[in-house]
Amino acid sequence: MKTLQEQIVALQRANASLQRELLQCKQREEALQISATRSQTVAERLARGQTEALIQTLNVLTMEPDLDKFLGQVLTAIVEQLHVPMCTVYFHDSVQDTLSLHMTYHHGEILAGPSQLGYSGAYKPFSANLNRFWQVLLETRQPLSIPDIENDSLLKQHDGLSRQHVKSLLLIPLLLNTAIIGFLGIRSIEARHYRPEEVELAQALAHQATLAVQLTHLAEQSRQAAILEERNRLARDIHDTLAQTFTGIVVQLGAAARIAQAKREGAENYIERAQQLAREGLIETRRSVWALRSDTVQDRDLQSILKQLAQQIASDTSLNVQISIQGIPHTLSTDVKQNLLRISQEAMTNVVKHAQASSVQIVVSFESAVVKLSIRDNGRGFDFGQPGTGFGLIGMRERAECINGSLTIDSSIGQGTEIIIHIPGIATERQGGENE
Repeated sequence: MKTLQEQIVALQRANASLQRELLQCKQREEALQISATRSQTVAERLARGQTEALIQTLNVLTMEPDLDKFLGQVLTAIVEQLHVPMCTVYFHDSVQDTLSLHMTYHHGEILAGPSQLGYSGAYKPFSANLNRFWQVLLETRQPLSIPDIENDSLLKQHDGLSRQHVKSLLLIPLLLNTAIIGFLGIRSIEARHYRPEEVELAQALAHQATLAVQLTHLAEQSRQAAILEERNRLARDIHDTLAQTFTGIVVQLGAAARIAQAKREGAENYIERAQQLAREGLIETRRSVWALRSDTVQDRDLQSILKQLAQQIASDTSLNVQISIQGIPHTLSTDVKQNLLRISQEAMTNVVKHAQASSVQIVVSFESAVVKLSIRDNGRGFDFGQPGTGFGLIGMRERAECINGSLTIDSSIGQGTEIIIHIPGIATERQGGENE
């Protein structure tokens, strides 16, 4: 049995141990309070930063009329708030069902055009069917997080991402009513799970980007409506004045020619020249009216557009125009049809005015990777080295380049002329797989 002194010592030791435990509990409680305070401070700081980012981009939206500059602001806000080095914007073409890279934020730089992601052709449209992420976005209409691209079943090809040292992705759809017009691709160089508030911030910024796109489209539609109204007015004025004037000149000169046969030798040559000038003026007037009409390509296929063009240009001439379609026609955008019409219009006008041809063959070929338009005449041809042989060729080539196409011309004296326009179609599967 312990003595009283031994019991006292044991109690003192137990009390000391209890004091230590109490001190440790107090220290742990204080540490937890500090941690909670710090976490709350961090959360408040993050929320404040995100709110400021949203307000800043919203202010830019109200003041910045340029879409690309605003999108650059959105990408900058995302990478700063989510602490990532890269972010991309892809847009969807609903007519062609293609995706195209529009802009990239890459380590502090806003990039657009070729080689955005470090390889040539990255910005060219590719089939949306080749992108499995896009199919998921269409089905869910929700953000898609890929925390580890190396081990994700959706991503079979990730060489392009690996070259950028990308480890994870967050894709945010750009929603406009019931449609998805594209997506933001947020890239991180580390495997990462995004917090709900980070995804919500990205969604809010994506909504602002979509709003900017829609506002730009509405402004452009309004501008185009005003332009089309003016074009229609000019077309009516030309038809009501110049066309009727030229027609009257032709009739009057025809009558003068008949009178001159009995009264003055040699007058016929001058009158015939005047008739020719009047006919050429009539052709130009009809071409101008055709160019100004607002309904030229709307809701029409390329074959019917070219057929009407041939009727307009070749009327009052002996020119025989044949139009044929090869392959299965693709659905072409209004911009592509409009530029092909203008190129064909210039080429046909050249045939009527300069080629002295009796026939023209227009062939549209639809192939798997290219659309080709060929306009060939059996006229006198021309030598590129001779002055005065421009015939609007520079303008035709520029129009072809506007739709990512190329224009080639084959002509020689006495052998006629052929103009060929190649328009690239859908990119290869490898090009599509390299993207988001």
